[in-house]
Amino acid sequence: MRWNTNLFILLGLIFGVALTSTVNAYSHSHSISLDDVSKVSEVALALFTVGLVWLTRVLAEETKKTRLHHQHPHIVATIEPNKHFGFFDFVIENVGLGLAHDITIRLDPDISYMSNGARERKLSECSLSNVPILKAGQRVSTFLTHYGEFVSKATKFTVVCRDTDNNNHTFSNRVDIEIYEGTVTLGINSLERLAKGVEQLSSDFNRISRNRNRLPIDVYDRNDRDREAEAHEQWLAEQLARTQPM
Repeated sequence: MRWNTNLFILLGLIFGVALTSTVNAYSHSHSISLDDVSKVSEVALALFTVGLVWLTRVLAEETKKTRLHHQHPHIVATIEPNKHFGFFDFVIENVGLGLAHDITIRLDPDISYMSNGARERKLSECSLSNVPILKAGQRVSTFLTHYGEFVSKATKFTVVCRDTDNNNHTFSNRVDIEIYEGTVTLGINSLERLAKGVEQLSSDFNRISRNRNRLPIDVYDRNDRDREAEAHEQWLAEQLARTQPM
C-alpha cells in the first residue's frame, strides 16, 4: 500500500514538472495567451484530481481490509503431545485477532481411540467439538490417550465459526499423529504411577472383602494385661525369695 502511494506521488511530481517545463518552453517559442495556459492548467488539475480520487479509494479499501483483518478469528484444531511424553491432547486455539462465536468442528474421517484401555471412543464425541466462544489467543484442550491407544491416526479438521459481525468463517487443516511414531517415556510418569497404585489398592481391597485372604490381627485385651501382671508379680516373688538368707 505504501508503495502504491509513493508511486502515485512520484508520478504526480514528474507530471507536474513535465507539464510546467512544456508550458514554459512553448510560451517562449510561441505566442501563447493566458487563456491557453489556464486551459492547460485546468486539464492538468482535472487529471490530478482523478488520480487523487483513485488513490483515496484505494486507501479506503486497504483501511477496510485492515479493520476486517483485526476482527477476523482464525481457529486451529489439532492433536498434539502434552508434557507427559507419549500422551496426547485435543487442542483448539484462536490464533487470529478477533473473537470467534459458535465454533463447530468436523472430522473426516473420525479419530478412534481406546478409553481406559477398554472402550473405543470417537473424537467427534468430545465436548470440545462445539465451543460457544473463543477470545483472540485463547486455547482450550482436553486429554485423549496414549499414542498406542489410537485406532486411527490421520484426519482432516474443518472448523466453522462466526465473527463479531456475524460473518461465517471456515478453516481446515490435516493432522497425522503418526509423525510422533517412536515417542517413548523414560521411566513412569507420576500420573501413570498414581493410576497403577489406585488399581492395585482396589484389587487388594476386593480380595479382602471376598474373604480370599485373611489379615492376621493380634488383639491385646484386659485378660492379657491381667495375666501379664500376675506373671510379673510371680517373678518378683521368686526374686525376693532367692535374695533372702537361709
